[in-house]
Amino acid sequence: MNPMVDMAFLLVSFFMMTTTFKADLPAEIIIPFSKAQLKLPDNDICTITIDAEGRVFIGLDNKFDRK
Repeated sequence: MNPMVDMAFLLVSFFMMTTTFKADLPAEIIIPFSKAQLKLPDNDICTITIDAEGRVFIGLDNKFDRK
């Protein structure tokens, strides 16, 4: 029984160390054109995008605000 448990843990550890995970696919976002007269600032921007499936994407310009 003991060698079987050792072999099971060996196989589990082997598969855990050799497994590669599939990376997330990038989402395609189509941004509509704007005809606004006011120019948006180039920094400190928070962008919230909702796609047709209801997924929410949040983008922050400042890396310190991401924490």
